[in-house]
Amino acid sequence: MKTFRDALGREWEIELNIGTARRIRARVKENEALDVDFLDCAGVLTRLTDVFFAADLLYEVCRDEAQSRGVDAAAFGAALKGPFLFDAITALTAEYLDFFPDPTTVEKMRAVVDKIRAANEKLCDAICGATAKALDSALRKGETRLGALLSSDSAFSDSESAPSPK
Repeated sequence: MKTFRDALGREWEIELNIGTARRIRARVKENEALDVDFLDCAGVLTRLTDVFFAADLLYEVCRDEAQSRGVDAAAFGAALKGPFLFDAITALTAEYLDFFPDPTTVEKMRAVVDKIRAANEKLCDAICGATAKALDSALRKGETRLGALLSSDSAFSDSESAPSPK
């Protein structure tokens, strides 16, 4: 069993077993956002990169506990953000992998998770690099334009303040 805390400091338990798996499979039929076979490791692990899917699945896993606390899906999701959401998805992923009985399958799925994380890191690095490059370019262009404006303003101001020939 894994646990995580939400942004409001509430601790939640994630326990996947045959009972919760059956319950989730039944609820998936009712919830279009969870349109995935719960036992399809690659499908679930890939979809966990979608924060909306992950939050919906987390709620389904924690639904009984949430309902006993009077927390509906909207309130549950509202408390999942930033590092709290990251920690919750990490705990869910670990518990999900621990659910499967075949160590070979689990080992292969952990390799899939590592590849997904590496791909996300590369994507993030590429986005950050491209953004930094675009900002640097925009800054240089802005400085050039500002310099030109200041030069023309200075020339204009100098001609206005110079004594006029009579």
